[in-house]
This record gives sequence, C-alpha cells and structure tokens, in this order.
Amino acid sequence: MPLLALGLAKLFSLNSALTAGLVLVGSLNGGQSSNLCTYIANGDVALSILMTLATTIGATFMIPLISTVLLGQSVNIDAAGIAMSTVQVFLIPMAAGMLLKRFASRAVDAFMPLTPVVGVVSTCLLVGSAVAQSSSAILAEGLTLQWPVMLIHILGAVAGYWMMRFAGQDEITSRTSGIETSMKSSALGFLLA
Repeated sequence: MPLLALGLAKLFSLNSALTAGLVLVGSLNGGQSSNLCTYIANGDVALSILMTLATTIGATFMIPLISTVLLGQSVNIDAAGIAMSTVQVFLIPMAAGMLLKRFASRAVDAFMPLTPVVGVVSTCLLVGSAVAQSSSAILAEGLTLQWPVMLIHILGAVAGYWMMRFAGQDEITSRTSGIETSMKSSALGFLLA
C-alpha cells in the first residue's frame, strides 16, 4: 500500500506535502471499522480482528520506517499512545462483547440485528467529524487530492482480495483481506496528519 500510494502520488503529480499524506494513508494500520464491514459482508470477523490488531501493533515501528525509506523523513509515532488507544478502542470493547455473549447471550442475540446499523451510524459520525474539521483543506485541493485517496482504497481492496485468491484462499478469506487492506485507521491518520 505505501508503494501504491507513492505511485499514485507520482501519477497525479502531487506536491511533497500531499505525497507524504498519501504515503501515510497507505502505511496506516487497519481500522476498527473494517471489522464492522467484514461482519456486514459476511467475512471472517476473527481474521479481520487479528489483521487489525497485527497491523496496529506493526504501525508503531513500520510507519516511521516506511516514511523514512519512501519519503526521506521520519514520522514520529507515539507507541504508548497507540497501545493505550488499542486497549481502549479495540481490546476492552472486544473483551466486553465476549463476556456479554458468554453471560448474557439472550440479550446479545436480541440486540445483534441492530449492531450493523449502530456501528455504521457511529462510524459515520466519528469519521464525519474528523473530515469536517479538515474540510477546507480537502475542498481546497479538490480532485487533485480526492482521486488518489479514492483510488488507493479501491486498488487496495482489489489487491487485497485478488492476492488472497491467487494464493488459493477461499472467497470469505479473500473478501476479508480486501476489506482489511482497503480500510485504514482514520483515527491514527487524523492524529498523525
């Protein structure tokens, strides 16, 4: 994804600041919303969670390395902050969900049909808030910025899916990989930008 980002930046002749931003997007870990999308798409949620967790842990040292190699400048990462965020936003809710399912399965089963709607609305509000705070910069760059950002996510999904298919994986695993590859942690990206 970082190399794809760099290629798109060159293709669209982005300036150095936008190139750095696009490479940063390509380097980001999987977002927690990918787990929700995997659930909605009938993918392998356990695999999605493991991929998100692995890329989140890897982001603490890979983002500075990738930015140094591809851009010649390092991006400082707050490893302790990422660890705390992972615990708060990822591990605690996951553990709470597992405990609720174990000890209050009837209540959880009754609520399950609503979880996709609640998850999508919550995600839209959170991401929408972050985008709104940067809307003037996004609109000022126009399609020069919007096309490469859109393409990195679309091409990431296609690459994630087809790489798994070519590796002999089944449809569900491939779909999960495509979703996980294309959906990035908007929260970390917003903090680093």
